[in-house]
Amino acid sequence: MDVERLQERIAEFLQALSQLEKATKQPFDEFIRDAVIQLGFDTSEVSTHIVTLADGRQIKAPRIAPIEIFFDNRSYVTEALVLGNEPLMGILPLEAMDLMVDPLKQRLIVNPAHPNFPVALAK
Repeated sequence: MDVERLQERIAEFLQALSQLEKATKQPFDEFIRDAVIQLGFDTSEVSTHIVTLADGRQIKAPRIAPIEIFFDNRSYVTEALVLGNEPLMGILPLEAMDLMVDPLKQRLIVNPAHPNFPVALAK
């Protein structure tokens, strides 16, 4: 996506957020708005979940969907809770895309046993 189109999408997203704020008569948290924009999500909030943080506090977090994760020649469609400005991927997308962590190089890699397409284990 080129920069001009990205700026258009951000403007569209901010306009949609403004309409949501007017319709619900509740402000959309500035931090969450910034995080969604920084991460480049092109998606919609579908609900809100209460999340317990590591320090025991509970907060409301928007759940956004759909999110499509791409890595090399693989993809996975999921949803996400917006909690900050860094993406955190769990085990389900890793398994579905047949990815592995290379501990020596500290990076994510396609499973070398299945380089052309993901293979799922069903036992």
